[in-house]
Amino acid sequence: MSSSTTGKTTKLNWKLSLLLGLLAGGVLGAGIQHYNNVPVTTAYSSLKSDYQSVVDELNKEKLSVKQLTDEKALLVESSNQKLDALNLQLDKQKDQLKQLTEQLVTIQKQQETTQKLVVTKKKLNKEVVALKTKTKQQKEVIDNSNVLFEQKSKTQHDLAVVQKQIVTLSPEIKKNKKSVC
Repeated sequence: MSSSTTGKTTKLNWKLSLLLGLLAGGVLGAGIQHYNNVPVTTAYSSLKSDYQSVVDELNKEKLSVKQLTDEKALLVESSNQKLDALNLQLDKQKDQLKQLTEQLVTIQKQQETTQKLVVTKKKLNKEVVALKTKTKQQKEVIDNSNVLFEQKSKTQHDLAVVQKQIVTLSPEIKKNKKSVC
């Protein structure tokens, strides 16, 4: 019996030792776990606080980004409106430039026509001067011709009178010629 009791006791001791070892290991493990959890809980609280700070900072950054995005959208809209206004103004200026260019072409054509008219006027003035000179000369010729015609007419009249006198005096001249000879 003693060997059977000793075998049972050894078995029981072994089981009891195992159970006591497990119990002591569990208590020791729980103590270590509890000891380790105190810094872990503190670290967890610290990490949770850091996480909340990061989340808060991230939310601030998100808000800042949203504000900047809104400002950018407003700036883009404003810039687009200004660009549209400038494009409209540019189109108006292009139209004005086109009109001014057309007016310039018209003015240049008028200047060319005026220059041609001035040249033509100068030519006509030269011709007028030449015609006036010629007319003056012809008037002088006509005036001289009238004087000459009057002189010729008077001379012819005087010649006719002289011829009549010659005719009437001819018989007397012949008589006087005969008597003088």
